[in-house]
Amino acid sequence: MTSIQALIENALKDPTLAASIDIDKLLETSQDSGFVGRSLETVTKEIVAVLEEELKDDSKVVEFSGKLLGYQYIDRVCDIRLGRFIRWIKRGTLVLHRGGILSSIDVKDSGIVLLCRNVKNGFFRLKYEDCILFQQLSLEEKMILSLGSSI
Repeated sequence: MTSIQALIENALKDPTLAASIDIDKLLETSQDSGFVGRSLETVTKEIVAVLEEELKDDSKVVEFSGKLLGYQYIDRVCDIRLGRFIRWIKRGTLVLHRGGILSSIDVKDSGIVLLCRNVKNGFFRLKYEDCILFQQLSLEEKMILSLGSSI
């Protein structure tokens, strides 16, 4: 059983825990998230499929898949959320970067540039087109996905 499923089951059994869940935020997330008909399993399978296609190295696919649990693959700029933790693989390499918190998205003549902050509060930029991007799921998104298409 995943920790999200345990959280939901505990919330159903414990009224004090259920009171701490922001139902409005959960419902808003479910309507706006684009997760209709998706589950944690389908999100994970999508990550594995992208890694297999891009990396063509089975050992790295297995390694990175484990490190990307709780993330989603981002293939459209409109799905990127500011303030979220992201990780990426630069195309043509076999390195999953530690990541950072996305601070801004700049559209320039040279392409889309993401400004991120690392854990030491240093800033860095990366070019969206050069990366395979993964964004950490919020608690609400994980809960919605753990329920699958039942919402």
